[in-house]
Amino acid sequence: MIAVKNYKDEVVGHIIGNKFVTERRPEHYFRIFQGFGISKEILERLIASKVIVIELVYHGKTGNKILHSSPQYWLMNGKSFVNDMVDEQLILAEKDFE
Repeated sequence: MIAVKNYKDEVVGHIIGNKFVTERRPEHYFRIFQGFGISKEILERLIASKVIVIELVYHGKTGNKILHSSPQYWLMNGKSFVNDMVDEQLILAEKDFE
């Protein structure tokens, strides 16, 4: 298991084999896009690390969901959002997860 850190040096998930597992809460949900974001830089690192699936575990107000996507799909189909001019996020709509 390999910890993945963001630009603030915070652990945002773990690589386990060829899977990246990350957790999200309601405050991480981008309402304008109706989905979730991952840093573009982290997505590029995941691809370089041969990750083939992203498993996003959402701890919502009414229960939990597990969503899956590939890093390549997220990189190609995510909507760009610049977070405080520091970190470009790619937001994938919830409906676009597998």
